[in-house]
Amino acid sequence: ALRLPGEIIVEETDVGSMLQVVVVAIAAVVGFGLVFVLERRSDRIKERLHIETE
Repeated sequence: ALRLPGEIIVEETDVGSMLQVVVVAIAAVVGFGLVFVLERRSDRIKERLHIETE
């Protein structure tokens, strides 16, 4: 069954589409994580600046 080019192509596209979905999901999680971390750090920096200015 694996020797048929049609089935091999189908399997390759299935794996490719799954990889694409996984990559996109990971990229989205990493992106949201970076934004969340950066926002938290900016908040902490603002707090430190307020403390220093006071």
